[in-house]
Amino acid sequence: MKTTFNAIVTQAEGKKATGIPVPGNAVAALGNSKRPKVVVNLNGYSYRSTVA
Repeated sequence: MKTTFNAIVTQAEGKKATGIPVPGNAVAALGNSKRPKVVVNLNGYSYRSTVA
């Protein structure tokens, strides 16, 4: 299944961590898993991760 959306990489307030906010409808489209596995494409670079 492929889900595509645009987002802005943000830094958590008061932390050094960054994240990509994922819209609720995109998470729902990924299935029933609590932490669905995803492949992120960012400026031509791809990496595997999970939705937190």
